[in-house]
Amino acid sequence: MNMEKHETPRKNRVIHIREEFLKLIDSGAKTLEIRIKFPGFTKIQTGDYIEFKYSKSSVKVKITATRNYRDWNKVFQSEDTEKLAPGFSRERLQKLIPEIFKDSDVDTYGLIVFEFEKVA
Repeated sequence: MNMEKHETPRKNRVIHIREEFLKLIDSGAKTLEIRIKFPGFTKIQTGDYIEFKYSKSSVKVKITATRNYRDWNKVFQSEDTEKLAPGFSRERLQKLIPEIFKDSDVDTYGLIVFEFEKVA
């Protein structure tokens, strides 16, 4: 009798990202991604795979942890910004945030941080 265990396949998702951040993920320097905690993102779990994509380029990663936050202050208190945006000063990152994220969305949904490792 074959008692072979079968692992449940993990979900694969595509997330579009700015080119500069895709390059940082590809280099291994960026290992955290933050998003508005819209309902679709709350379904992403540890063990899932994400394909970060910009134009025709992409990098596949495996989620190793997820963390939820209500606001940016908690993110900056708890997360290593060098893993979120390598080479960016905190000031530069704080100026970039309003270009990407709407305050009203953060207030309504909160934020989710994905920790990941690049896969071959």
